[in-house]
Amino acid sequence: MSKFDKKKRGAYRQKIKGLDRTQTMKIKFRGEIRYNNSAEGRGHPCVVCYQSGKQFVVIGITHKHKTRGKDNIPMHKNPDPTDKEPAYMRPVLMRESRDKFSNIIPGWRLGHEDEITIRDLIGK
Repeated sequence: MSKFDKKKRGAYRQKIKGLDRTQTMKIKFRGEIRYNNSAEGRGHPCVVCYQSGKQFVVIGITHKHKTRGKDNIPMHKNPDPTDKEPAYMRPVLMRESRDKFSNIIPGWRLGHEDEITIRDLIGK
């Protein structure tokens, strides 16, 4: 076995150890609501679930009951206090760079029931 093969094998083991460590790491739920200004988000509000490196893991908020053929999850309380229409959250987690998001939207809050639903989505 050459010296190169040993180095390559060692790097592979370190990479696997790193993956194991991140999988068992405890996730800190943020629950912030920010606008997603990326091409996919198009300025829609999102709930920031947690931060992974330089990316946010988010769930989108919308007024429509279906997005791209999937049923959205109805929210118990609209996070926008001025809006009386029902709000829905998308059933998928998305990863986006932190640079694509606005500051926290002032006055917007998640309801307690909605926070529990989001925590369940993260756990899946």
